[in-house]
Amino acid sequence: MKEEAKNCRLLTASEFEFQVNDKNIPYVVNLQERTCDCRVWDVSGIPCKHVALAIEHKRNNIELYTDPSFHKSMYMKAYSQKIHGIPDSTFWPSSNVYPTSILPPSIKRMPGRPKKHKRREVGEGSGVRKPSALKCSKCGHTGHNKRTCGGPPVHKRRGKGRVDFGENMPLEEAVRAVK
Repeated sequence: MKEEAKNCRLLTASEFEFQVNDKNIPYVVNLQERTCDCRVWDVSGIPCKHVALAIEHKRNNIELYTDPSFHKSMYMKAYSQKIHGIPDSTFWPSSNVYPTSILPPSIKRMPGRPKKHKRREVGEGSGVRKPSALKCSKCGHTGHNKRTCGGPPVHKRRGKGRVDFGENMPLEEAVRAVK
């Protein structure tokens, strides 16, 4: 912890309050209230690197600032009584309180409209179609639609496909196409 604290910079605010800059992030440490802005000390009870730097600056023992539940005296007090062994489960008395097999919970239909789309498996894909190529209904070419078409209209012949009566078609060919 002391090696991690070497990368931090300490500024003294008062006798018990310090500002520790760790990678340009300021943390306020209050030794009297036992708080640090990183909240590691508050949650775990073990001083973080910011607190360790402040304690080292005051030349105090870090063990004085740990939570009393981590002290040796508390450990000895917790295990001072006898700890009895637990017999194997085969020696436990049988009880018919719980069934021998556990059934799954009953299915409860949730309120609201059912899902419209199929729930897909992991490797099944997204199910979203890719848009097909646009085809113009005016000129018959792909890549644009009727609204954005800039070409001349194409007239249909019944049952046979499209015939283009554009400016580039000679008159004789247009007449042949109609017949």
